[in-house]
Amino acid sequence: MSEQSTTPSPSKIADQELEIKAECRLATDTNIYSPAVACGISSEGVHLISARRFGGGAMLTVRLIVPESDTAIIKRAKVRYVRPEGDNQWLHSCAFMKTLQEEELRALRGSPRL
Repeated sequence: MSEQSTTPSPSKIADQELEIKAECRLATDTNIYSPAVACGISSEGVHLISARRFGGGAMLTVRLIVPESDTAIIKRAKVRYVRPEGDNQWLHSCAFMKTLQEEELRALRGSPRL
């Protein structure tokens, strides 16, 4: 019987949602900054938890810091929906305006700070 690799192929990495827990800072078009925690990221978007509620359709700037690096990936994202998450917290499902590239996702596979 041949051995099969359990590592996803590069083409599948972009489709996986990576579970991350990291600090992040969100900026709106009006330069309102808010701390948040990312709890999942894929090539198409990110889930963010914040004490501040941003409404559906809000445009955010999300700064992704590559682990063990000073490199930042900055993406614009649109809030698709919001729901309550625990005490005074909100889960925001956000879609990136421009998808993350495979190499960007690979760089973020550690514990990125956003």
